[in-house]
Amino acid sequence: MPVTMLIKYGTVDFTSSATSWRESDPKRVNPVSNMLMHGAKIQGEATYEPRMVQIQIQVQGSTVEEARTNMDNIVGAFPTGENNLYKHSDRYLKAHYKGHTEIAPAEGSAGLVWDVTLSFIAGDPFYYPEAGSTTATNANLTPSPQSVSITNSGTEVIFPKLSITANGGTITSISVRNNTLSPTRTFDYVVTIAAGNTLVADLPNFRITNS
Repeated sequence: MPVTMLIKYGTVDFTSSATSWRESDPKRVNPVSNMLMHGAKIQGEATYEPRMVQIQIQVQGSTVEEARTNMDNIVGAFPTGENNLYKHSDRYLKAHYKGHTEIAPAEGSAGLVWDVTLSFIAGDPFYYPEAGSTTATNANLTPSPQSVSITNSGTEVIFPKLSITANGGTITSISVRNNTLSPTRTFDYVVTIAAGNTLVADLPNFRITNS
């Protein structure tokens, strides 16, 4: 499915009312967290500043009361807590709604047009892909190697999510090669998967678990 503009927070879609989107460029926080006598203690994971987003919206009405009601219907419907904030239909931020500037009629509009700027904060500054529909392909990898065919029924480029279970015994290494690309791409991972455990390589989100 083609990517489209989608300005939405939680379940509130206000794409048609949004007139501008501004966001900060989060910087990496200095990883040195605690100075020691013989050097510095480095954090295990890099941390980043939160991403700040400001969205200006404009609503109209046939009367002053209707215009203000239309504005309140958007702002007042925002859910509390952390929710997905979309800029496009294929990605989102995990954000909190901070508040808004003073809601006021646009100059020269006779009260029929109202403007406001909404503020959001994403403590995790990274965009996440919309899950969309998925197709699971199962295969017995014994004996190894085995060939598995995976078909992407959509139109967007997406990385696969690999789940490998050690049913018969311990697995000590994994090598997965994509032969459809030129040059080929290989995922190599030296790891011990205990019998009965599953390694999940979530390639779209760059995350690996083994349990």
